[in-house]
Amino acid sequence: MHGISLLTILSVACMAFAPMAPGAADSLPDTADARRSAAQAEAAYADFMQQSMEIRLGYLYGGSFISDAHRDRIAALATQTADTLERLHHRQEQVRSAIEAFEGPSWDEMYGQTGLWRTIYTDCHKTRLLKCRVDLYAAIAADDTRRSRTAHGVLNSLRNVAEEHDPATRLLHAEALWLTGGQTEQTNAEQIVDTVLAGPNVAPALQCWAILLRLRLTGRISAADFNRVSQAVAGGPCDDDFELNLQTAFLELRLNRPERGTLLKKTAARWPQAQDVMGRAILGWLDSQHAAGKLDADTIERRTPIEIALALKAARRTGPAAHRRILEKICASERFATPLALFLYAEACRETEPATAIRAYLRAAMTHQQSPDADLEAGAPEMARRAAQLAYKLYYDDTRYLDSARLAMAYYHGIAGPDVDQQLEYLYSQVLNESHLADQWRPLCQAIASKGGPFSHDAQLDLIAAQLKQAADAAAVAQAAEALEQLIASLDETDDHRRRVKRQATALYCKMLLERSADGDAQKVLDLLGPLPANPEWTLHVLKATALDKTQRADEAVAVLADAFDTLTCDAAPAVYAILTNIVERIEQYQSTPADDARLADKCRRLAALCLDCADAPGRPQVELLYAEITLLAQAPHEPAPAKIEQILNDPAHEHHHADWLRCRARLLTAQGRHDEAFAAWAALRESLAKTTDPARPWQWWQAKYYELLSFRQSSPDNHAKVAHAVAVLQGAFSDIPPIWAQKLTALQANPRR
Repeated sequence: MHGISLLTILSVACMAFAPMAPGAADSLPDTADARRSAAQAEAAYADFMQQSMEIRLGYLYGGSFISDAHRDRIAALATQTADTLERLHHRQEQVRSAIEAFEGPSWDEMYGQTGLWRTIYTDCHKTRLLKCRVDLYAAIAADDTRRSRTAHGVLNSLRNVAEEHDPATRLLHAEALWLTGGQTEQTNAEQIVDTVLAGPNVAPALQCWAILLRLRLTGRISAADFNRVSQAVAGGPCDDDFELNLQTAFLELRLNRPERGTLLKKTAARWPQAQDVMGRAILGWLDSQHAAGKLDADTIERRTPIEIALALKAARRTGPAAHRRILEKICASERFATPLALFLYAEACRETEPATAIRAYLRAAMTHQQSPDADLEAGAPEMARRAAQLAYKLYYDDTRYLDSARLAMAYYHGIAGPDVDQQLEYLYSQVLNESHLADQWRPLCQAIASKGGPFSHDAQLDLIAAQLKQAADAAAVAQAAEALEQLIASLDETDDHRRRVKRQATALYCKMLLERSADGDAQKVLDLLGPLPANPEWTLHVLKATALDKTQRADEAVAVLADAFDTLTCDAAPAVYAILTNIVERIEQYQSTPADDARLADKCRRLAALCLDCADAPGRPQVELLYAEITLLAQAPHEPAPAKIEQILNDPAHEHHHADWLRCRARLLTAQGRHDEAFAAWAALRESLAKTTDPARPWQWWQAKYYELLSFRQSSPDNHAKVAHAVAVLQGAFSDIPPIWAQKLTALQANPRR
């Protein structure tokens, strides 16, 4: 149970209201019972002082409460503590009254000679004074009306204290008088303080308290009084009083004495465990000044180095981001832009202002190199590492920051030595490469590749890629290909990193084979890639699709691309466009059953939409034509063609005599059942594809000729004989008709409705 035991309370109550029976002396409280409430009172007051310390120190530092939140907090703490002290004082009075009411012959033996009664009497007095002190804190935090009412309450309590001539009690009396707000009362308060200070045998701590109280009451302090206080705390009788030391140190700052900051520095060194709360008080005041718009450069410059140092330590502990503006002001001062200040400012800006953070990190590292800061655990290489890491991220998101990334990473690489972050070292090599600084990139990349670290394979791959790019002949390409084959063979797949590098090396090798286009290279790519694993990078899908397209399996290529559709980016659009172009030009090769045709057309339409979304202005007309033609091929028979296709075909940006435009226009007319116009459109396309000097005709010519005859046949039932005759003429004139068109023409000749 918190407080004295229930048995003791009941005993005291009984003793207060009932006559003593013979032998009842044994039920009176003993020393332990009597002292329990006193210990609880002291603990409650100590707890209040501890919980309110930061607020009280902030008040002492700035001369007022930092914020309304601080004012409300100390008022709430004071009210709670005062209630506790009032209850404990009531218990003590019950014990004292019970002892005084005891009339047994053993009273003197039990309570007089032992000093227990005097102890309990003193405890009651002390608890009352503790409550008065707490009430005065509540009065200071209250508004004018409540302040006066609370102060009068303290005065009433003090009138019941017998030791009214005790200096400590008199000083409490003076402070309460002052807080009532009355002019007469405040004059009396000053007189009481002066009387206490003039009195004989006043303890040094009370002298200091009286001097500081007079300063609060009058707003002035003499040099002699300040010297009395500072001498009392600086190796004097009050040397161990932390709050008095700190209050004197804060006073020294406000007095603008030449040695200002000296006492605060000594106090911080004497009580290092309290530096955090001291710093929070200073930092809180700076925050309040900023919130009020009063934190200018001059306000910062008037601080002492120890004030800024303590504030910085507090900012580091509470989180730099919450004090970004304060740190910015501090770092703007050349005097206070220490490595710690710059580092904390960088940390504060890291998420919201990365470019500013990078500069601050670098300044912190350079300053730390020149003049190491004992308060900063992170060394210059670590700060430079953070700058390099952030600079690369910034560049990764926005290529305009390439130079910034290169400079930051160069500085880090220069000072890191053998402990360099190997990932950042490799990323630095990439930045050098992308900056076209081959003379710096190559030796760094070779060093990374040769030392066998986690990024050695990445560096090897980069060197081979550069070798391929610069290859001037087939022999150089073959040499690079051999190096790639060796790298791929050396890479296992024991972790994600190695798997990724192996995929990249495989992709580069396949790309080289496809660009070389030697016989069998496309099939070699297919053999090398094999079945693709789940969720590979889309690059492998595009390479496999390209190889399938080169082996006349464009329908399979479309299926592979469709499998990776959700991961495809605009970087894949050119390859997708090329494959779709091939499949559209030879769509008849890939038509099988209606269901298969519908699935193929739907996949093509989705991929064409991707190409259209990624198309830039110069290339957009051609992509629009591809999209329009695929849309026509994908729609069901007798389904109306979308109006958008008409808009695309009528757009002046298109070359209206281009083969792709003519073919798309002819397909639209065919789909719309406008057979006469379709016949003319297919004929125009055929004529544009005809070769005047070579009797052979391209595949697309036969495509146009077939649909030309089909449209002519569909335009009138009477045209069947003419179509059959035309087919016969073609069969007699050409011996190299492509098989698919030979079959279709024969069917057209035999079946007039086809």
